[in-house]
Amino acid sequence: MLNKIQDPIFPKSPHVSKIAEEMSVLMPQFIRYMYPHMYKSIDVPPAQIFVLVTVEEEQPCNLTDLSKKLNISAATTSGLVDRLVKRNYLKRVQDQKDRRVYNVNLTKSGHAVIRKFRKNLFEKWMHILERVSEQERMGPLLFIKQFLKDAKK
Repeated sequence: MLNKIQDPIFPKSPHVSKIAEEMSVLMPQFIRYMYPHMYKSIDVPPAQIFVLVTVEEEQPCNLTDLSKKLNISAATTSGLVDRLVKRNYLKRVQDQKDRRVYNVNLTKSGHAVIRKFRKNLFEKWMHILERVSEQERMGPLLFIKQFLKDAKK
């Protein structure tokens, strides 16, 4: 897909728009490839997994903060949290400073789901990374770290 259109600032690298074009085609394929491995042996829908992972990252976390972090409506967040509370993956805890606010925390079962999810990802990444050179291994890691650093600004 990348052809000989060159970026005038970086003559040895493809034009940024061509890289973006190719990434927009490859990312859905990559996600489809990773998807079944990420959720293997986990009886929790992907949207709920993202809630659990976000709660783990952001604890303590209230529903407002959670919906902002996930970029979904408060009603959707509330429904996801309700289902996770019913399944004993999350618990609601009244905020010590403001009794009107409830935070959500992971239960032992919630932590177990996240451990399984991360183990699945780890195993798949090991399978992928063992097949490429050390230099090729570092590229995705450095890119993702820099992207996430810049996204937080």
